[in-house]
Parts: sequence; C-alpha cells; structure tokens
Amino acid sequence: MASSARARRSSRSCNVSAGSGRPGWYLAAGCVAQTVWNVRGSRPPEEGIRDYDLPYFEPNDLSWEAEDMAIQAATPIFAGLPVGVEVRNEARVHLLV
Repeated sequence: MASSARARRSSRSCNVSAGSGRPGWYLAAGCVAQTVWNVRGSRPPEEGIRDYDLPYFEPNDLSWEAEDMAIQAATPIFAGLPVGVEVRNEARVHLLV
C-alpha cells in the first residue's frame, strides 16, 4: 500500500469518528506514537500499526449494551480498513476490573 494511501487510513478513521456522535472520542494508543516514530524514521506512516483504538467517554450509560451498540455501529464504517478498529467507552474502564 502506498504511503499516501496509508496516511489516508488514519485520516479516514478520524473523520468518520468525528461524525459518529460519540462524546469525547479520540484516536489513541500505539497508532499515534507509531506514526510519529515512522515519520521520524522515514518509514511509511502506518508501517507496523496493527489496529486503531477509538475510545469515547459517555458516563451517562455504562451498560455493556450501549457500548456494544457503539461497536456494532462502527463495524460497517471501518470494514474496508486492513486493520482492526476498537471502539470503547472509557467511562466503563473501572467496571472491567
């Protein structure tokens, strides 16, 4: 995949997420740091990125059902990407321990 096409993958993730209506979403985790290191090392921007994390923060509904609805809504949107996209409600993190 050409570097410009790979760079568009991150951009697409951000653009689609912005329109998803999820409160407080952001692109997170290793894909951000990996992209910076790749560019600094003159490698293709998305080399070595295995997935994208798209957390959001919705404290008003901490149910698994609400989070699953967000995951299911994102699945067809990102189906064309060659790597996975993980959508999670960060407000639920304390429930997982």
